[in-house]
Amino acid sequence: MFSNNNMKKIVLWLFVIMLSCFAISVSILVSRGVNGTIGEFKKQNINTDKSFKSSDINDLTGIDVNTESTGINVISSDSKDIRVHFYGDVTSNSHDQIPELQAEIKDNILFVKVEYPQKFSIGINFSSRLNLDIYVPKSYSRNFKLNTISGGVDINNFAIERIDAGTVSGHINLTDLKTANTFINTTSGNTKISGFTGNIQFGSVSGGIDVGYTTFNNNIKISTTSGNSNIKLPESSEFGLNFSSVSGGFSSNFPVNTDNSPGSHKVNATVGRGINQITVNSVSGGLEINN
Repeated sequence: MFSNNNMKKIVLWLFVIMLSCFAISVSILVSRGVNGTIGEFKKQNINTDKSFKSSDINDLTGIDVNTESTGINVISSDSKDIRVHFYGDVTSNSHDQIPELQAEIKDNILFVKVEYPQKFSIGINFSSRLNLDIYVPKSYSRNFKLNTISGGVDINNFAIERIDAGTVSGHINLTDLKTANTFINTTSGNTKISGFTGNIQFGSVSGGIDVGYTTFNNNIKISTTSGNSNIKLPESSEFGLNFSSVSGGFSSNFPVNTDNSPGSHKVNATVGRGINQITVNSVSGGLEINN
C-alpha cells in the first residue's frame, strides 16, 4: 500500500512532468513561428494591385488561380494588359497575419495565389471579406484554371479553349462563354451557366447545375450526389440521353423517344439523330431538359 507521503511524491512528480511537457511544447511551437499573442481584434484593409504588360503575356498559355476565403472574378477587359486586384478586409489580432497576393508568370503561365501566413496565431482571421478581380484582355483565348475554398468563381464574356474550375463551399457562375471543354467540380456549391457553348464535364457533392446553351453541338457529362441538373437547349437540338438516379426524376419538353414514363429514375433515349450525348448520373438529384 502507498503511504500518503508516497502518494504526494507521485502527484508532485506528475505535476512536474506535466509542466515540463508544456514547456517543451511551447518551445517547439515558438521555434516554428508561433504567435501566441492574444490582443484586440482589429479590422485591417487590403488593397493590392499587380499588372502584367501585353509584352509579358503575348505567349501566355494559361492563368492558374488558387485562393482561400476569397471570391474569384475574371473580367473581360478592353485593355491589352492583365490586372490583378486583391481587396477587402480581415479582422485579426496580429498585423503580420494578413494574407498576401502572389502573382508571377512562369513557363508561360500566370500563377495567382492568395498566400496565408504559415505562423500559428491565436485568433487569426476572426472574419474576412476578400475578393480577387482579374482583368483579362477579351482577346485571350487559352486556358483558365480556378480553384477556391469558401469563395465563389465568376467568369464572363470569353471565347477560350478550356476552363477548369473548382470550389469548396462556393458557387460558380459562367456567363457568355464559348469553350472547347469545361471541367467543373464543386462541394457544397451550385453552378449556373448561361449564354454557353462547349462540352461540359461536371461533378458535384451537394451541388446542382443549371446550364443554358445558345447553340448546342456538344457533349455533356454530369455526376452529382444530391444536386439537380437543369439543362436548357435550343429547340433544334439533337442528342442521345442516358440518365440514371437512385431517387431523382426526369422531365423534358423535347420529343424524347423512350418507353420510360415521366418521372422515371432511369432513361435511355434519343432526340432527333442523337448526334451529341448527354449523360447524367445522380444519387438523389433529378434532371430537366427543356428548350
